[in-house]
Amino acid sequence: MDKKNLPINSIRLYSGTNYDLNKRWYIAYKDENGKRKKIYGNLHQYPTKIARQQAAEQLIKQLQLDLHKNYISEKEKTAHAWLDDMKPTWRKKTYQCKKSRVSDFLNYMKDIEWNTENIRRYFVDYLSKKKKLMPSTWNDYRGTIRQLLNVMGLGYTMEFIPKRFATPTPARYFSNSEKAYLINEIEKYNKGLHVYVQLVYYCFLRPRSEIRFLKIGNVLIEEKKILIPTHIGKNKKHEFVAIPDVFYPTVAEFVKGKNPMEFLFPGDGEGGVMG
Repeated sequence: MDKKNLPINSIRLYSGTNYDLNKRWYIAYKDENGKRKKIYGNLHQYPTKIARQQAAEQLIKQLQLDLHKNYISEKEKTAHAWLDDMKPTWRKKTYQCKKSRVSDFLNYMKDIEWNTENIRRYFVDYLSKKKKLMPSTWNDYRGTIRQLLNVMGLGYTMEFIPKRFATPTPARYFSNSEKAYLINEIEKYNKGLHVYVQLVYYCFLRPRSEIRFLKIGNVLIEEKKILIPTHIGKNKKHEFVAIPDVFYPTVAEFVKGKNPMEFLFPGDGEGGVMG
């Protein structure tokens, strides 16, 4: 980080000659855009030099904190510009994930030099020892940060950050008896959840991004279809999903007599969520 260009280094107290109490004291500084500004606060209210100096020191400390918090370095600007450039090439979730990784990295590097040793500490000391990331997640961080640093001409700093071996977790499947038990328990204690699960199973709908936002009116009983509206569909266009015959009676009974404008699974906030 280029500390010479930090806005906090431009802060100056102007108090006249020998701290003249007859002058109006003020704090002068340059903001993150290099524009010169002044802050008077209530310094003129203090009747003695010591009291006014102490008030000015407190005002400067607060200003330093604010400027440091809002300061965006050239490296940070480059990182955000890279994310913006790449956004159209990534899926929404991919972009959000990479943006989160980059933000975490920028927060760690904000007050230190971008060199090989500090970047090594980010991965080894911070991600591995403090955050205790699994190898697969750690590798994802590595890939994202490596892409960023290559764009910035700092790819050499990743030379001693090798990829980690990630042991895949084998898939576990429920036995027929376990499935039967779960189905019976869910149907017994939460009929809404039972229908919700079957929508995933029979209609292959996405539970988080699609089912949560479906409304009663999206279920076309006569046509044995479910309309996936543009704003929730993965492909951002209207789509129809068939309701299998074996599942049709359950769906028909579930929506019978309900307001077409209500969420299929109502709850608090935007999007229907079962209580």
